[in-house]
Amino acid sequence: MKILYFAYLGNFKSTGVVKKIIHQIDMLHSQHVSIKGFFLYTSRNSSYILEKNPNIQLVRVHGRANEKETIKVIDRIIKREKDVDFIYFRYPFVSWNLLRLVKKYPNKFIFEHQTKELDELKLFQKQRKGFWRQYIRELLLAPLVLRYTRASIAVTDEIAMYEQKRAVGNKLVTKTIGNGIDVNATPLRNPPLYDGTQLSLIFVGGFPASWHGLDRIIRGIANYSGNVNITLYIIGNVVSEIEELVKRLGVEKNIVFIGCQYGKELDNWFDICHIAIGCLGVHRKKMNQATALKTREYIARGIPFILSENDIDLTHKKEIHPYFLKVQANDKAINIEKVLKFADTVLHVQNHNINMREFAKQNLDMSIKMKELKDFLTTLQSQKL
Repeated sequence: MKILYFAYLGNFKSTGVVKKIIHQIDMLHSQHVSIKGFFLYTSRNSSYILEKNPNIQLVRVHGRANEKETIKVIDRIIKREKDVDFIYFRYPFVSWNLLRLVKKYPNKFIFEHQTKELDELKLFQKQRKGFWRQYIRELLLAPLVLRYTRASIAVTDEIAMYEQKRAVGNKLVTKTIGNGIDVNATPLRNPPLYDGTQLSLIFVGGFPASWHGLDRIIRGIANYSGNVNITLYIIGNVVSEIEELVKRLGVEKNIVFIGCQYGKELDNWFDICHIAIGCLGVHRKKMNQATALKTREYIARGIPFILSENDIDLTHKKEIHPYFLKVQANDKAINIEKVLKFADTVLHVQNHNINMREFAKQNLDMSIKMKELKDFLTTLQSQKL
């Protein structure tokens, strides 16, 4: 079985996404799958620095470096490679160029879906120029693209059902595989002491998005009038509305914007914080389920966390339930008293960081997820069209 895995770096402002794709490719290769990764980049996003990897080629998109040119480069690579069974692609928003490419290689493409695309697009209505053009393209062309798709990988059952409904004229084959993480490549956190007077929270995000729900925890901190000193450290970029909200609510002393952090610097922030903040606004994409990368990082590092969605890899695993606080999926401010009660309990569980990491090894590691993908693709390859 030969697979080509394409990733356009211009689409990925999150280093977490890039790391995930690298780990996917490396893990499939270690499981004796013939896979080649191609990371396409332009001069505008050449700041991505990737360690040399024998399984991945960096491919520069020259010319106007737009979506049309990118598709042309992908087409040339596919033509150059021989005996390709599957072309794996993290699903982008569709275009006429993508439709033509998929039609040219019918039943070769495997798309990985992370969201309900139309509902996510609506959240960017005010931020993106040409929103309606992109929305209408997705509405009209996605069913055609999926018609020529061999199969789709969805990170939740909810997304799988969504894509099946969109695939008009095609009984789309789907497989649900939640997001994974390379546990061994993720440092174990050294938990700080918690004495009940100072609670440090951490949020890590690759790019700003309203479904992170940061406004909920910030409003919760503003509403809190107790004696515990609470500080939220925000790692990564945020939308301007979040900074404005902090000023408007007068909680500048409690909310610290750190910016992007990597490597040892990021590790240090985890070592001084007690509780992590997961996604608190997935419902804004009209979704109930998710398998967020940040949640997997929190578990692998061994830091208790808060989330609002149903994570399909956690819901039915009672052994992990003591280590996260699930709040309601709505726009209400987070009740800080509940957070403090959770902290008082979980932070006094001996070896909670080690227990969480062991769960990640047994349930969330990329080796497990890619074994599922390999088995699915092997079965798919054996089936007659």
